[in-house]
Amino acid sequence: MIDLIDNTGALFERTPRVFSALGEEDLRDVILGNLNGVFEGDATGETFNKNGKTDIRLKIESGQILVAKCKIWRGAKGFHDTVEQLLSYLTWRESWAVTINFSRNVDFRAVLEEGERVIQQHPTYVSGTLCREERRNIFSTVHLFPTAGSNRATVYHIFFDLSMPLETGSTA
Repeated sequence: MIDLIDNTGALFERTPRVFSALGEEDLRDVILGNLNGVFEGDATGETFNKNGKTDIRLKIESGQILVAKCKIWRGAKGFHDTVEQLLSYLTWRESWAVTINFSRNVDFRAVLEEGERVIQQHPTYVSGTLCREERRNIFSTVHLFPTAGSNRATVYHIFFDLSMPLETGSTA
């Protein structure tokens, strides 16, 4: 499932002229379309789950639910707030979730580093695996549920670079 989302985001990155101008909901809808192609309509958008409407809700085998939040990167506070919002959508039955972050910043590496720093300072943070060489745009963290005692949830953080390449002059 993470691979499917990552492959969709790689399409965004390979064709930035098509996708960089799209808003958060439009990008989410492309991801939803690809998820529904595999999960046969079990992925929905703007679906109520516990305390609000999550951007993506996917019913997986055995009734398990995946909850995802999509956001345009707007810095440390925005990312912190995204994680807060996502965690508020989880019930004690959901043990994993995803933040999908679209960055238009030219310095994408700085965005990844800031995301890692912010998440390690989150009050619910327990542990995590930071960006690795083979998947530099994805890391996962474990969080305590704010209202469910010792229950924990794994959150995957996926980042996509939607910055536009610099225009080069023509020599022809």
